[in-house]
Amino acid sequence: MKAWADRTSLEASSKVNFFSRVPPPGQGIGARAKEPLAVGEAILKIPLACCLTPLPVLDAPEFMDEQQKLMLRLLYEDRVLGIKSDWRPYLDTLPREFPTVPLWFTPEELALLEGTSVDALLAGRHIANRQDLDGIAAWCKTQPDVFPTDICIGIEDLRWAASVVASRAFDSSAVGVALVPFADALNHSSASPHTRMDDRGQMLTFHLERTVSEGEEILNCYGHHGNTQWLLNGGFVDRSNPFEDVVVTPADVASCTLAHLRENRELQVRCPAPSDELGSSIADGRDNREHVQDRTPGVEERAVCERNVCEAQDDDGQEHQEEAEEEEEEEDDDGSTALNGAVCARLSFLQEVGLLGDHTFSISSVDLLPDGLATIVLVLSMGRREFAGYRSRSDYVIDLASEDVDADLLQCLYTVLLRLVTALEQKYKTSLEEDLQLLARLHEYLEEPVVMGTTPKRRRDGDELATPFLPPGVRPENLHNILLLRVGQKRVLQELRRHCEECFLSGDEDEGEEEGGEARDVTTG
Repeated sequence: MKAWADRTSLEASSKVNFFSRVPPPGQGIGARAKEPLAVGEAILKIPLACCLTPLPVLDAPEFMDEQQKLMLRLLYEDRVLGIKSDWRPYLDTLPREFPTVPLWFTPEELALLEGTSVDALLAGRHIANRQDLDGIAAWCKTQPDVFPTDICIGIEDLRWAASVVASRAFDSSAVGVALVPFADALNHSSASPHTRMDDRGQMLTFHLERTVSEGEEILNCYGHHGNTQWLLNGGFVDRSNPFEDVVVTPADVASCTLAHLRENRELQVRCPAPSDELGSSIADGRDNREHVQDRTPGVEERAVCERNVCEAQDDDGQEHQEEAEEEEEEEDDDGSTALNGAVCARLSFLQEVGLLGDHTFSISSVDLLPDGLATIVLVLSMGRREFAGYRSRSDYVIDLASEDVDADLLQCLYTVLLRLVTALEQKYKTSLEEDLQLLARLHEYLEEPVVMGTTPKRRRDGDELATPFLPPGVRPENLHNILLLRVGQKRVLQELRRHCEECFLSGDEDEGEEEGGEARDVTTG
């Protein structure tokens, strides 16, 4: 690699061994200082021209994003150009297997991820979801000028390329995403990194932010993400990371809100306003709700809403909303139809303004209630005047910390959140206590902490490895990471539950202090 760097304009400090074997508690291969380094020293200056960037594709399928185009560029250099590739020395440094990345898990290990956010993301919008990989493989067969017919790009090739990109690529302001030689040898630390990438468009630089001793590993910060992303894409869990997180989709939020509206006979359906002139504040006016049946939404009803929302993408948003409102008013004798119309109209509007889509919400200890998540619940629960006022806003994200939200809406919000927590907890097959017990047994079983990419020592009974509780097909280091992830996510959910319950208690105390107050009229708009 040094000879390759000397032939290019890439500058790598001679004071650093970028491909050193890092002993425990390090992470396999990493960068190590050959001598003491001072704050401010540049250890890497990498022109964008020395990086692998996404393959220019003129007729790419609609689903293909920049990361997937980078996968194709990697496969073009590795499989098509082979030893003739200008990046061959760099390609030879890339691992060919990723045993700790979920894409490479055994069926038994994948089963242990059930209920976690990683499991949900693998089945959804991940760059290596099977539907996309099948589509990319089929597309490659139609591009003989790029991938000759004698070179078959199969699912396993794409899985490898996806693992490289997901675990090693850097965001780029110039090209979206790139594989950056030398820089991807820097392992991650969120607690005490030595350096961070300075993206200057056509030049990527790394300067030291603190001193490095001789022999010390030099650590980069990949960003402040939760362990869901680290395990999904990098195959590791950052134990110093304070951002244990649970990933929630807008569909999860909307489904729990709709179920709450249906199940609570006391809570009546609030209908959208026919014009924006009825209110201008989310706390303005009183409610007008229609009685609903006391039951949860069925699969067919959710499909109706999802279908209507999808159709709204092809129609004018306002026209679709008005049609939904008219249909709702015509059939408001049927509480179920009224609720479906109200919810679908509002889902359409939320989608139109960008609050519903392929994105997800991350619930963590530092942000237990993302404003976007809360906004979806509040909008679906609003009265006519409240929703009319909401539609007239310039900023559609409701800031709970600074805005005066009606007490009834807040009660609905926290009720839905408790339902959401329960729904997420029920996805797991084990309790937090059971996971903690298994994790303690695993720590006793291992003589030293598990390190990504290393084989842990094990206690022996004679000449046989003692594995009294390790499930067949499950590797110790992967079980360790899965348990850490599950424990962290379950603790976040417990924290969110406590927060909601405390808010309910606080609300009850406030009501008790009021004298002579009248109950809010929920039958007029």
